[in-house]
Amino acid sequence: MASIQDVSDFGMEVVCAGENNLYWQLSDAAELVVPIGAVRDAVQAVRVPEVSDAVYTDECAYSFTTAENSSGLFTSLRSHCSFGLPHALRDAASSSASSCALYLWKRIRRVPKVKAVTPAASESDVNDAEITKLAIGVEGGFQVEEDRWEGVQELAVALLHRGDKDTVRLFPWDEWKEHLPSSVRDVIVALLARVDTSKLAPLAWQDDPPKESKYAKDLPQLDNGIKISPRPEDWKCAESGMRENLWLNLSTGYIGSGRRNFDGTGGTGAALKHFEETGSKYPLVVKLGTITAQGADVYSYAPDENDAVLDPYLAEHLAHWGIDVMQQRKTAKTTDELSIALNKDHQFGGDRICESGKELEQVTGPGLIGMQNIGNSCYMNSVMQVLHSLPEVRERFEGHFERVYALARGPTDVETQLCKLGVALQDEKFSVDLSKKSNTDDSAPIEPFPRPVIVPNLLKASVANGHPDFSSKEQQDAYEYLLHVISLLERLEHASGRKAEDTSKLFKCLCEQRVECLQSNKVRYTQASNVGISLPIPMEAGVDKVEDVPAAAAAAGAQEEQPSKKQKMESEEEPTKVVPFDACLSAWLTPSVAGGFRSPVTNEYGDVSRRVRFSSFSKYLVIQMERFFLGPDWIPKKKMAEVAVPEELDLSACLGTGLQPGEEELPEDANVAPELEQPDAALVGELFAFGMGSENACKRAVLAVHNAGMEPAMNWLMDHMGDADINDPIPSSQPAVGGASDFVANEEALMLLQAMDFSVKHATLALKNCDNDGNRAAEWLFSRMDTLDTLLAEEENSNVAAAPQESKAEERCVNGKYDMVAVISHIGKNTGSGHYVCHIKKEDGKWYFFNDESVFLSQEPPLDLGYVYLFRRRD
Repeated sequence: MASIQDVSDFGMEVVCAGENNLYWQLSDAAELVVPIGAVRDAVQAVRVPEVSDAVYTDECAYSFTTAENSSGLFTSLRSHCSFGLPHALRDAASSSASSCALYLWKRIRRVPKVKAVTPAASESDVNDAEITKLAIGVEGGFQVEEDRWEGVQELAVALLHRGDKDTVRLFPWDEWKEHLPSSVRDVIVALLARVDTSKLAPLAWQDDPPKESKYAKDLPQLDNGIKISPRPEDWKCAESGMRENLWLNLSTGYIGSGRRNFDGTGGTGAALKHFEETGSKYPLVVKLGTITAQGADVYSYAPDENDAVLDPYLAEHLAHWGIDVMQQRKTAKTTDELSIALNKDHQFGGDRICESGKELEQVTGPGLIGMQNIGNSCYMNSVMQVLHSLPEVRERFEGHFERVYALARGPTDVETQLCKLGVALQDEKFSVDLSKKSNTDDSAPIEPFPRPVIVPNLLKASVANGHPDFSSKEQQDAYEYLLHVISLLERLEHASGRKAEDTSKLFKCLCEQRVECLQSNKVRYTQASNVGISLPIPMEAGVDKVEDVPAAAAAAGAQEEQPSKKQKMESEEEPTKVVPFDACLSAWLTPSVAGGFRSPVTNEYGDVSRRVRFSSFSKYLVIQMERFFLGPDWIPKKKMAEVAVPEELDLSACLGTGLQPGEEELPEDANVAPELEQPDAALVGELFAFGMGSENACKRAVLAVHNAGMEPAMNWLMDHMGDADINDPIPSSQPAVGGASDFVANEEALMLLQAMDFSVKHATLALKNCDNDGNRAAEWLFSRMDTLDTLLAEEENSNVAAAPQESKAEERCVNGKYDMVAVISHIGKNTGSGHYVCHIKKEDGKWYFFNDESVFLSQEPPLDLGYVYLFRRRD
């Protein structure tokens, strides 16, 4: 029988012993023959995946082994999960009483890809090809390292047996597929046809091509006498006079500027306003300056299209306005070209954040291992690197991996994937060989089986499971993702009954809120557990940054012409401000005043003052700098500010005091809930009309800012779009389990669970353990039907006995001295785009720069440009 090429690389040899005993096996077990009965059991256990079944064919569930490993990847024909060789043998042992199972074995060998170079183009021209398409990994788009090689795939059916000696038998697929049992063959054919479920963000990506507009064929065109000049210098916006980003309405002949881009560039939106002011009857517009004989940028404002479209009758429609497409020349960038320019541009602080211009030393080794960017995953990579740099997190996941692996909960289990990452980040085999040239160097040789790389597809899929934002392909907010992960850690420990090991407690500080009713001057002090704090950046407290003038230019008396006032107004970027950190902290400490507070003393609505202080300091303090906001034009923007956050921080002066002598406590009122204001209906309606989210989300935003107005409510929404309960109904007061907890059950979920014949207390207990998620709470209840009363009793006892102890422990955490250990920075002007990197201070006292797969020794960490900071309390 022919063998797969270079089988010696796999450490196996071929053994022939009759039809039923033809196998490949590990060389140290060459004499072992798997019993036929075990083979029969393995064949009977295979299962064809249904359309709705998840399949994981690209990555080991318990390591980052892929088919590019020299030992290949084994995909179970029973569970449709994949494993590296050691974990495949473990899986086989648990598959049946005979410890035997069947797998699809796949191995990919890299070979150099031959690039076609035309006589008119040199090889360097090919390598430096112009980016002309908004795409990744396709011709004309942003290129990736995989363009240098192609994979030769090797397939076989694998029979694994775990016994005194581990045995692996491989049957080459091409030679055996006609001789295998039909049940085995059907499973393999189905697996080969499926795409790995975890591939949420494919590496090769490009915008969907525009579709033909349904309004193009019968488009109305007014006979109003308007003719458009063929000269670009004559074109201008009818509303603002702008001469860039101009769109012609194909029905009315109106020229208006386009909508503003996320970074503030673009137009005033006059073309869209014209569409709305004319009864939304004329939806098609074409971008002037992009018209050629080959076509142009056409957009449809129609609500049922609202996208770039094709107009097959464009030449006729333009001729109506006196424009001959054959005479037009391209003078403006298309929307794709503008998007490409934004993607290629590293904006505010990019050079400093990435320490450009410095010869950084690349480093590698345990704790200094990068993670591959799998498509807009830099926010995840940065957060995971920071969390796994903490010794407590490493101990929690690396120290428990054997226990977790033994549970064999599969590729979608969050704890499994976090353990897998923790182990890999400390594993020497993932280190980079710094003696070799970079893989992105075209002169570097192609290794047939490259070093293993952390490609976190399963990690991303498991952590983001069910989350509408993090499970998408889009760039996300790293701070929101950090909060999401910490919330998952809490749920993980509570669901498994290991509350004492709750890693999320490391990040939770206790904050004291002082509420003063300005009608009665009476006060109330409450405490709440928070993951860190968010500090505002008061731009009015900053000064314009003065750029250094090069000494040579100054010596030569070089002077630049002072820009005119108009030029300053048209500048794309505001000047960078330098804002003191003390000003940010002071703004957070300053009391805020808001209306809409119903006083339990006067029973009337009036103003209320709120002030926040620390009540108990957490082991690790997360500080988010509020760099992102909505401008007066409702465009998301980034504050161009440098805030010199100190590496050593003493927040002892920010400790709360509790009720002070002379203060009179604001009474509770059974009929009035002063902490639950009523949202301003008009403000909610205005938010909803702007398309800022569901009605419940708008209500939450309005309540969070205490009816303070449209702008603060929109800013709050932008910061909390990723909250798990953002669209949940506003809860009313519900009885807490045991009477000692401040947990408030989701009213709608509570009613649904009661409709399933669960008691209020049982349903409330389930919702408390499942983070108010009704679906998870139902599963929790049904899986614990026999022990609900016992669990309820334990909860009630723990509320009575444990709460005072926890409070006492928290009161001891009054040390507010911290040292900075990590900072996550954002490059760009909006959290929905750009790039995230992180800087981490290791145990050796040195700062290291993590940029996805690359790790460097930092020379000058950008501590004044960070977005999320992490501090460790000094004990």
